[in-house]
Amino acid sequence: MPSELAGLIYTGTVQQLVNIFGQRGLAIGGGALLGIAYLVLAIETGPGPAPFAVVIIGLGFYALHNTLQTNATQMTPQARGTAVAVFSSAIYLGQTAGVAASAIIFDRFGALPIFTIAAVVLPALAIWFAHQLQHRRG
Repeated sequence: MPSELAGLIYTGTVQQLVNIFGQRGLAIGGGALLGIAYLVLAIETGPGPAPFAVVIIGLGFYALHNTLQTNATQMTPQARGTAVAVFSSAIYLGQTAGVAASAIIFDRFGALPIFTIAAVVLPALAIWFAHQLQHRRG
């Protein structure tokens, strides 16, 4: 239910968000939301804030992922289908590798390291991507 709520919120506000923040801001904002929400999951011991954090993760994911996907389709307009196929393959292979690695970490150390890694890596990815967008346009 929380991820569906995030989808509804994002869908209802995406046009305003793009107009206000642009692609770079949307990517950085999405990464920041992901980092904060994963930190909440890492720090909190009770179940209270988890649904709220999951909604924030959904919003952050949609903001970052959709910005990445939009740019993937624009990189090579003459080969848009190939670009989307490569993007999708990278996402799915990355998710598969992440789940496999996370399973090993979770079995040995619990969820804390996984949430902490996500809280650091996802904002770093967003900042790197936003820098690439600025570099490419500037």
